[in-house]
Amino acid sequence: MSDATGGGGSAWILVGRCAQHASEGELYRVDAATNQIVETISLDCTNDLDPPDCLVNDLAIDEHGVWVTTDGDSPTAEVIRIDPGTGRIVARIPIVGRPRDINAMDGTLWVYARTNFGPDGLNISGSILRIDPETGHVVDTILVDHVELGGGTEVPPVMATGDGGVWVPEIVESHGAERIAAVRIDALTGAVGPPMPMRGSGSFWPIAVVDGGVWFLGYDVSFLNSRTGEVGPTVALPETAIDAVYDPATNTIWVANYDASVTRVDLS
Repeated sequence: MSDATGGGGSAWILVGRCAQHASEGELYRVDAATNQIVETISLDCTNDLDPPDCLVNDLAIDEHGVWVTTDGDSPTAEVIRIDPGTGRIVARIPIVGRPRDINAMDGTLWVYARTNFGPDGLNISGSILRIDPETGHVVDTILVDHVELGGGTEVPPVMATGDGGVWVPEIVESHGAERIAAVRIDALTGAVGPPMPMRGSGSFWPIAVVDGGVWFLGYDVSFLNSRTGEVGPTVALPETAIDAVYDPATNTIWVANYDASVTRVDLS
Protein backbone atom coordinates (compact mmCIF):
# COMPACT_ATOMS: atom_id res chain seq x y z
CA MET A 1 0.00 0.00 0.00
CA SER A 2 1.32 3.44 -0.92
CA ASP A 3 -1.02 5.67 1.09
CA ALA A 4 -4.54 6.08 2.46
CA THR A 5 -6.80 8.97 3.40
CA GLY A 6 -10.47 9.69 4.03
CA GLY A 7 -13.18 12.08 2.92
CA GLY A 8 -16.84 12.26 1.91
CA GLY A 9 -17.84 9.08 3.72
CA SER A 10 -15.17 7.05 1.98
CA ALA A 11 -11.65 5.87 2.65
CA TRP A 12 -9.29 6.05 -0.34
CA ILE A 13 -6.44 3.55 -0.51
CA LEU A 14 -3.60 3.89 -3.00
CA VAL A 15 -1.80 0.69 -3.99
CA GLY A 16 1.14 0.23 -6.34
CA ARG A 17 1.05 -2.85 -8.56
CA CYS A 18 4.00 -4.10 -10.61
CA ALA A 19 3.24 -5.98 -13.82
CA GLN A 20 5.75 -7.79 -16.01
CA HIS A 21 6.28 -4.90 -18.39
CA ALA A 22 4.86 -1.94 -16.48
CA SER A 23 4.32 -0.47 -13.08
CA GLU A 24 0.93 1.03 -12.39
CA GLY A 25 -1.32 1.79 -9.47
CA GLU A 26 -4.84 1.20 -8.29
CA LEU A 27 -7.03 3.47 -6.20
CA TYR A 28 -9.63 1.77 -4.01
CA ARG A 29 -12.67 3.53 -2.58
CA VAL A 30 -13.89 1.94 0.64
CA ASP A 31 -17.32 2.70 2.10
CA ALA A 32 -16.61 3.97 5.59
CA ALA A 33 -19.91 2.60 6.90
CA THR A 34 -19.57 -0.96 5.59
CA ASN A 35 -15.76 -1.26 5.24
CA GLN A 36 -16.35 -2.73 1.78
CA ILE A 37 -14.43 -1.85 -1.39
CA VAL A 38 -17.01 -0.23 -3.65
CA GLU A 39 -14.80 0.95 -6.51
CA THR A 40 -11.41 0.17 -8.04
CA ILE A 41 -9.78 2.77 -10.29
CA SER A 42 -6.81 1.85 -12.48
CA LEU A 43 -4.13 4.55 -12.62
CA ASP A 44 -2.42 4.00 -15.94
CA CYS A 45 0.77 5.88 -16.75
CA THR A 46 1.07 8.04 -19.84
CA ASN A 47 4.59 7.32 -20.91
CA ASP A 48 6.38 6.26 -24.03
CA LEU A 49 9.26 4.38 -22.41
CA ASP A 50 9.80 0.72 -23.19
CA PRO A 51 9.11 -0.78 -20.76
CA PRO A 52 7.00 1.91 -19.01
CA ASP A 53 8.36 3.25 -15.73
CA CYS A 54 5.77 4.71 -13.41
CA LEU A 55 4.79 4.27 -9.76
CA VAL A 56 2.14 5.84 -7.55
CA ASN A 57 3.25 7.45 -4.31
CA ASP A 58 0.82 9.62 -2.39
CA LEU A 59 -2.71 11.03 -2.44
CA ALA A 60 -4.68 13.96 -1.10
CA ILE A 61 -8.35 14.99 -1.19
CA ASP A 62 -9.89 18.43 -1.57
CA GLU A 63 -13.07 19.91 -3.01
CA HIS A 64 -11.74 19.37 -6.54
CA GLY A 65 -11.26 15.62 -6.22
CA VAL A 66 -8.67 12.99 -5.35
CA TRP A 67 -5.08 13.86 -6.28
CA VAL A 68 -2.36 11.26 -6.82
CA THR A 69 1.36 11.70 -7.49
CA THR A 70 3.04 9.38 -9.99
CA ASP A 71 6.77 8.92 -10.03
CA GLY A 72 8.82 7.94 -13.07
CA ASP A 73 11.45 9.41 -15.33
CA SER A 74 11.08 13.19 -15.65
CA PRO A 75 9.02 13.22 -18.88
CA THR A 76 6.42 10.88 -17.41
CA ALA A 77 5.92 12.26 -13.90
CA GLU A 78 2.46 13.62 -13.16
CA VAL A 79 -0.05 14.71 -10.59
CA ILE A 80 -3.36 13.07 -11.50
CA ARG A 81 -6.83 14.29 -10.51
CA ILE A 82 -9.66 11.76 -10.18
CA ASP A 83 -13.33 12.74 -10.04
CA PRO A 84 -14.64 10.82 -6.98
CA GLY A 85 -18.16 10.87 -8.42
CA THR A 86 -17.32 9.11 -11.67
CA GLY A 87 -14.01 7.44 -10.82
CA ARG A 88 -12.47 8.89 -13.98
CA ILE A 89 -9.14 10.62 -14.42
CA VAL A 90 -10.06 14.18 -15.36
CA ALA A 91 -6.71 15.97 -15.28
CA ARG A 92 -3.00 15.23 -15.60
CA ILE A 93 -0.46 17.83 -14.47
CA PRO A 94 3.03 17.20 -15.87
CA ILE A 95 5.83 17.60 -13.34
CA VAL A 96 9.52 18.06 -14.07
CA GLY A 97 11.12 15.80 -11.51
CA ARG A 98 9.68 12.98 -9.46
CA PRO A 99 6.65 14.03 -7.37
CA ARG A 100 6.34 12.16 -4.10
CA ASP A 101 4.36 13.72 -1.22
CA ILE A 102 1.20 15.78 -1.82
CA ASN A 103 -0.93 17.78 0.65
CA ALA A 104 -4.02 19.91 0.04
CA MET A 105 -4.55 22.99 2.19
CA ASP A 106 -6.60 26.18 1.84
CA GLY A 107 -7.22 25.85 -1.89
CA THR A 108 -3.65 24.97 -2.80
CA LEU A 109 -1.81 21.75 -3.59
CA TRP A 110 1.66 21.35 -2.10
CA VAL A 111 3.91 18.77 -3.71
CA TYR A 112 7.38 17.58 -2.81
CA ALA A 113 9.28 16.48 -5.92
CA ARG A 114 12.75 15.07 -6.32
CA THR A 115 14.37 17.54 -8.70
CA ASN A 116 18.13 17.27 -8.22
CA PHE A 117 19.94 14.28 -9.72
CA GLY A 118 23.58 13.24 -9.84
CA PRO A 119 25.47 12.21 -12.99
CA ASP A 120 24.51 8.59 -12.31
CA GLY A 121 20.82 9.54 -12.17
CA LEU A 122 20.51 9.03 -8.43
CA ASN A 123 18.32 11.46 -6.49
CA ILE A 124 20.15 14.04 -4.39
CA SER A 125 17.51 16.48 -3.16
CA GLY A 126 14.17 18.03 -4.02
CA SER A 127 11.95 21.09 -4.18
CA ILE A 128 8.49 22.15 -3.01
CA LEU A 129 5.92 22.90 -5.72
CA ARG A 130 2.78 24.95 -5.24
CA ILE A 131 -0.02 24.01 -7.65
CA ASP A 132 -3.26 25.87 -8.36
CA PRO A 133 -5.91 23.11 -8.44
CA GLU A 134 -8.26 25.32 -10.46
CA THR A 135 -5.86 25.76 -13.39
CA GLY A 136 -3.62 22.73 -12.87
CA HIS A 137 -0.54 24.94 -13.17
CA VAL A 138 2.59 24.93 -11.04
CA VAL A 139 2.58 28.53 -9.78
CA ASP A 140 5.70 28.46 -7.60
CA THR A 141 8.78 26.35 -6.89
CA ILE A 142 10.24 26.88 -3.41
CA LEU A 143 13.54 25.82 -1.82
CA VAL A 144 14.76 24.70 -5.24
CA ASP A 145 16.94 21.57 -4.86
CA HIS A 146 17.33 22.28 -1.13
CA VAL A 147 14.78 19.92 0.41
CA GLU A 148 16.14 16.75 1.98
CA LEU A 149 15.62 13.55 0.00
CA GLY A 150 12.61 11.57 1.11
CA GLY A 151 8.88 11.19 0.56
CA GLY A 152 6.78 8.64 -1.28
CA THR A 153 6.72 4.94 -0.45
CA GLU A 154 9.06 3.31 2.08
CA VAL A 155 10.53 6.70 3.02
CA PRO A 156 9.38 9.06 5.80
CA PRO A 157 7.23 12.08 4.81
CA VAL A 158 8.83 15.37 3.79
CA MET A 159 5.89 17.74 4.36
CA ALA A 160 3.35 18.52 7.04
CA THR A 161 0.74 21.25 6.56
CA GLY A 162 -1.40 23.13 9.03
CA ASP A 163 -1.98 26.45 10.77
CA GLY A 164 -1.25 28.34 7.54
CA GLY A 165 2.17 26.81 6.96
CA VAL A 166 4.09 24.00 5.28
CA TRP A 167 6.94 22.43 7.29
CA VAL A 168 9.81 20.71 5.45
CA PRO A 169 13.46 19.67 6.04
CA GLU A 170 15.85 22.10 4.36
CA ILE A 171 19.47 21.34 3.48
CA VAL A 172 21.61 24.20 4.84
CA GLU A 173 25.33 24.90 4.88
CA SER A 174 26.96 25.09 8.30
CA HIS A 175 30.72 25.28 8.91
CA GLY A 176 31.48 23.82 5.50
CA ALA A 177 29.09 20.89 5.84
CA GLU A 178 25.50 20.21 4.92
CA ARG A 179 23.04 20.08 7.80
CA ILE A 180 19.30 19.57 8.12
CA ALA A 181 17.05 22.33 9.45
CA ALA A 182 13.30 22.58 9.89
CA VAL A 183 11.70 25.45 8.00
CA ARG A 184 8.15 26.77 7.66
CA ILE A 185 6.81 28.02 4.35
CA ASP A 186 4.01 30.55 4.64
CA ALA A 187 1.11 29.01 2.70
CA LEU A 188 -0.25 32.41 1.65
CA THR A 189 2.93 34.17 0.50
CA GLY A 190 5.35 31.30 -0.13
CA ALA A 191 7.92 33.01 2.09
CA VAL A 192 10.39 30.70 3.83
CA GLY A 193 10.96 31.28 7.53
CA PRO A 194 14.30 31.07 9.37
CA PRO A 195 15.90 27.61 9.57
CA MET A 196 15.74 25.74 12.87
CA PRO A 197 18.76 23.38 13.08
CA MET A 198 18.08 19.76 13.98
CA ARG A 199 20.93 19.14 16.41
CA GLY A 200 21.00 15.56 17.64
CA SER A 201 17.65 14.63 16.12
CA GLY A 202 18.97 12.91 13.01
CA SER A 203 16.56 14.54 10.61
CA PHE A 204 13.23 16.33 10.35
CA TRP A 205 10.47 14.24 8.80
CA PRO A 206 7.33 16.17 9.84
CA ILE A 207 4.29 14.16 10.92
CA ALA A 208 1.73 16.73 12.06
CA VAL A 209 1.36 20.43 12.81
CA VAL A 210 -0.30 20.91 16.20
CA ASP A 211 -0.75 23.73 18.66
CA GLY A 212 2.66 25.19 19.42
CA GLY A 213 4.76 23.19 17.00
CA VAL A 214 5.36 20.08 14.92
CA TRP A 215 5.71 16.39 15.73
CA PHE A 216 8.36 14.80 13.56
CA LEU A 217 10.42 11.69 12.92
CA GLY A 218 14.18 11.79 13.33
CA TYR A 219 16.02 9.08 15.16
CA ASP A 220 12.85 8.94 17.27
CA VAL A 221 9.53 10.81 17.57
CA SER A 222 10.11 14.37 18.74
CA PHE A 223 8.31 17.68 19.13
CA LEU A 224 9.64 20.93 17.67
CA ASN A 225 8.56 24.13 19.41
CA SER A 226 7.77 26.42 16.47
CA ARG A 227 8.38 29.58 18.52
CA THR A 228 11.71 28.75 20.18
CA GLY A 229 13.12 26.12 17.82
CA GLU A 230 13.76 23.81 20.77
CA VAL A 231 13.25 20.06 20.40
CA GLY A 232 11.47 18.06 23.08
CA PRO A 233 9.92 15.96 24.38
CA THR A 234 11.33 12.96 22.51
CA VAL A 235 9.93 9.42 22.54
CA ALA A 236 12.41 6.64 21.70
CA LEU A 237 11.34 4.17 19.03
CA PRO A 238 12.14 0.44 19.21
CA GLU A 239 12.52 0.06 15.43
CA THR A 240 13.51 2.10 12.37
CA ALA A 241 10.51 4.16 11.25
CA ILE A 242 9.25 4.27 7.68
CA ASP A 243 6.18 6.50 8.09
CA ALA A 244 3.86 7.90 10.73
CA VAL A 245 0.43 9.44 11.18
CA TYR A 246 -1.06 11.53 13.99
CA ASP A 247 -4.55 10.85 15.37
CA PRO A 248 -5.79 14.07 17.03
CA ALA A 249 -8.83 12.32 18.53
CA THR A 250 -6.64 10.16 20.77
CA ASN A 251 -3.47 12.32 20.75
CA THR A 252 -1.62 9.30 19.38
CA ILE A 253 1.05 8.78 16.73
CA TRP A 254 1.07 5.50 14.81
CA VAL A 255 4.48 4.59 13.36
CA ALA A 256 5.06 2.10 10.55
CA ASN A 257 8.42 0.36 10.82
CA TYR A 258 10.77 -1.18 8.28
CA ASP A 259 10.42 -4.60 9.91
CA ALA A 260 6.68 -4.67 9.03
CA SER A 261 5.60 -3.81 12.57
CA VAL A 262 3.61 -0.85 13.94
CA THR A 263 4.44 1.24 17.01
CA ARG A 264 1.81 3.24 18.91
CA VAL A 265 3.03 6.37 20.69
CA ASP A 266 0.66 7.84 23.30
CA LEU A 267 1.39 11.57 23.62
CA SER A 268 -0.95 12.16 26.57
